[in-house]
Amino acid sequence: MAEEILSMQKNCLMYMHYLPLQQEIKIND
Repeated sequence: MAEEILSMQKNCLMYMHYLPLQQEIKIND
């Protein structure tokens, strides 16, 4: 169960990291 929580936190960090990148790409387009 602890591993599942860690993977969820990783996914959250990835999401929070890629969201601004996607916004930047949209602005550049």
